[in-house]
Amino acid sequence: MIQIEIYAVGSAMCLQRLQSQVSRARAGFIVWS
Repeated sequence: MIQIEIYAVGSAMCLQRLQSQVSRARAGFIVWS
């Protein structure tokens, strides 16, 4: 059970990091265009 929680938290953090990177790239694209 604990391992599943750790996995969920890790995947959530990875998703958050990915989202922030995507939004940052999107903002950069808007600035460039």
